[in-house]
Amino acid sequence: MQSVSQIDPNFQIQRIQLPDVKFYNVQAHSSLLFGLFWDEQGYYRMPEAEAAKVSDNVLSLCRHTSGGSVRFVTDSSYVAIGVRAPQRSIPAHMSRAGCTGFDLYRNGVFCGIFPPPENTAAGYESVIHLPEAGKAEFTLHFPLYAQVEHLEIGIQEGAVLEEAPGLPIPKTVVFYGSSITQGACVSRPGLSYVNTLARRLGCQVINLGFSGSALGETAMAEYIASLKPDVFVLDYEHNAPTLSHLQSTHYPFYRTFRDLCPHTPILMLSSADLPFKRASRTKRKQVILSTLEQGKLAGDQQLFFLDGETFYPQSFWDSCSVDTLHPNDIGHLFMAEAIYPVLKEILEK
Repeated sequence: MQSVSQIDPNFQIQRIQLPDVKFYNVQAHSSLLFGLFWDEQGYYRMPEAEAAKVSDNVLSLCRHTSGGSVRFVTDSSYVAIGVRAPQRSIPAHMSRAGCTGFDLYRNGVFCGIFPPPENTAAGYESVIHLPEAGKAEFTLHFPLYAQVEHLEIGIQEGAVLEEAPGLPIPKTVVFYGSSITQGACVSRPGLSYVNTLARRLGCQVINLGFSGSALGETAMAEYIASLKPDVFVLDYEHNAPTLSHLQSTHYPFYRTFRDLCPHTPILMLSSADLPFKRASRTKRKQVILSTLEQGKLAGDQQLFFLDGETFYPQSFWDSCSVDTLHPNDIGHLFMAEAIYPVLKEILEK
């Protein structure tokens, strides 16, 4: 019996069969890399030594490359990648392209994905032939749930490879939260709400979403403060195992960060839940509002709040989730739409 990819060529992984391709190591062109760091083991969003101070789970997830991107300019007629990444199992409710693939934007417009083959060794190559010729700006998003050890960008020999123009908003926003922040369960990386915001705002993001493992630890607040972000988005309510845990950690987490970064704007989010789950979330939201109130009473004028109940329009409630918890592509889009104007105003101020 033939596989789907044998029947329909649109499902086939494009192999590199190009006589004029030239590859460039991304780690050797660090000015092209945003939202990630690199060492001899590969790319990471939080150093292992710092992650180990938080928890074993965060240590296991710190090399997932969610939020990372490569920005560059080329006039090549195609863009290829060569990647080495250990194979990982894919959760049943997630997309292979979203978890372990890359996707590409040309002048801000989506132009293709680089999904890993279903059965492959740790490395693979893939290419996207571009519909238009000429010099353009590209953004390549890293996988949301994969560890990338090595990445190369392939373009035509003789084509230019240049740094992208400076970001429209040359600032960094750090997001801290749950699997939703990490990007579950979008179909490809560029559709996570964090990556969508990065493109629309024109800023750098550092994604510190840790699936099931954002528990508001003091060590995490201290690490985020060490990054000196221009804006901090705090959204770990989903992972607090109990109301009492949230009550005992939320204000201390805020206070730890604020003591180290006294002037950084903080945007606090409450959970984006479906209507039938909201009754159980009311007390949790009150914890966040209590932190906000205490901070403002102490004179903190750089505190902002966005109610997750406003994220999903009523007419789309039943279309925003894959499992009544994790938003799908539509859910992430609505989250980005709701957060965008608030974050834009904060960044511009």
